[in-house]
Amino acid sequence: MAMSSSPLARPLAVALAACAASSVVAVGTARADDANGADGANGANGVAAPSPLRDLARLRLDDGRHAYETSRTAGLWLETHGEAQVRTDRWTELPLTAPASDPTLTSLGQRGYATEWIRVGARAGYRDRVTLVAQVDLVPRWILGDLAQGLSADRAWAQDDAVPALARLRTLYVDLQLGPGLVRVGQVGAHWGMGVLTDDGDHPSLFGDYRLGALVERLSFSLRPLGARSPFVVAVAADAILQDATARWADGDRAYQGVAEAYWERDQSFVGVYGARRGAKVRAFGSDGRLDVWILDATARHAAPLGVDDAFVYAEGEIATVFGHGDAVRPTPEVLRSDVRSWGMAGRIGVVKRATDEGVAFGRLSLELEAGFASGDGDPYDGTQRRFSFDPNHLVGLVLFPFVMRAQTARSASNALDPTLGARPSPGAFLLATHGGVAGAEYVFPTLVVRPAPNFDVKFGALVAVATSDFVDPYATTIQGSARNARGGDARARDLGLELDWGFEWRAPIGEATLQLGLQQGVLFPGHAFDDAQGRSMPWQSVTQGRLGLQY
Repeated sequence: MAMSSSPLARPLAVALAACAASSVVAVGTARADDANGADGANGANGVAAPSPLRDLARLRLDDGRHAYETSRTAGLWLETHGEAQVRTDRWTELPLTAPASDPTLTSLGQRGYATEWIRVGARAGYRDRVTLVAQVDLVPRWILGDLAQGLSADRAWAQDDAVPALARLRTLYVDLQLGPGLVRVGQVGAHWGMGVLTDDGDHPSLFGDYRLGALVERLSFSLRPLGARSPFVVAVAADAILQDATARWADGDRAYQGVAEAYWERDQSFVGVYGARRGAKVRAFGSDGRLDVWILDATARHAAPLGVDDAFVYAEGEIATVFGHGDAVRPTPEVLRSDVRSWGMAGRIGVVKRATDEGVAFGRLSLELEAGFASGDGDPYDGTQRRFSFDPNHLVGLVLFPFVMRAQTARSASNALDPTLGARPSPGAFLLATHGGVAGAEYVFPTLVVRPAPNFDVKFGALVAVATSDFVDPYATTIQGSARNARGGDARARDLGLELDWGFEWRAPIGEATLQLGLQQGVLFPGHAFDDAQGRSMPWQSVTQGRLGLQY
């Protein structure tokens, strides 16, 4: 495929291939304890975890959702759960580079909006031998508010919610339990480890709202080779990618992968490795570019009593690397393809103090520290792309990554695709957008949750982050003629700033359902990486989110 002769071709390759190669490949097999079910042969043959460690996830983060039963002994059965919410978002005016087609559009053009959010799931089957799983999103509907402007490259931004539709099928698959093995066929959400590499969009986080997620059409087989009650599982899968952060089947993208994984799991201890070979044909303005990469990922977690009454310590981590090559984007017309060498990792350690109120156990206090790293690309023209992007549903804070960097990269990509530039844009330019995932940055994120009552959470967080390479924006670099950030400032400044988050969550039982009310807010004090061409600091940025809902 010939490279476009657009003047944007060279600088646009600053982050395109690396973003494509790291984010677009992030689709893996679902693990045994996922909400969507198991590729591991869990079911009735799984290894049960003793109380209270079995309930550690809820003690740490009580999302109020109603869990499915994990084991069935009766004949035919059916179980349904779901959630319905009204979600609101409000943020400060974010300065952005205007597109060539509208020089007056120097901001996001959106200050707030509200949507309805309805997700319904069901499981049916015969004992633990056959299970049918389905989940549907009644597509988030626009209620009121502004539409974002100039962000067409971010295909999941809020303005999509204004598009009417009845429903979006998330999962529909069948599990067949065959002794120590399990066969899965159908459309599934893909999740692995902490969600750094791939997240199915169905795992709540302390701050922010989950949505969309990685979905694949899958045929998989997993086996406990040492026996039905063994904690050791191996699995293989063949996937066609339906959607993730950067590939959509409906938009003409075609991505396939073969996956192999092995893990050991007992109680709250888990060690697993994951490998995949992925080939993708990315549709880009009438031309097709390919990305062929290998993915390796290792993840582990462990929890144990702390030695103090009803206190527990836990830790988990994940490290992933992506390597290969592709011609979807290239640094110069003379370079036929770009090599990919990117990697990222994240880990967290925490302590939970359990309490009991009228026989109900809950996490009175939860203190956690998360840290992460995503490689950046300080030399975009050397033919090797190094930027790594986390899956967007691995949410870190409320402002820096999910709002500011997401909007800046989406506007940069959208500007590069502006047809008024008078030349054909580089293929894959939309891949500049991070979609809210951590990309080319390292961070530290301590959080604290205090529960004065079982149904009331108060939470706090503080995020500090720096770029892992020069903070180069391809579009701004083209306009300025030298390495620049998204506001035209010095790309060598790497301080991304300090973010402070807080919020509360209240839950109340109503019969078999749970009423949910929550509010959260984050404030970012931007670092010098966001200074403009005159050295002026970006104004502080704030995001406020509210939700009112019912879960059953």
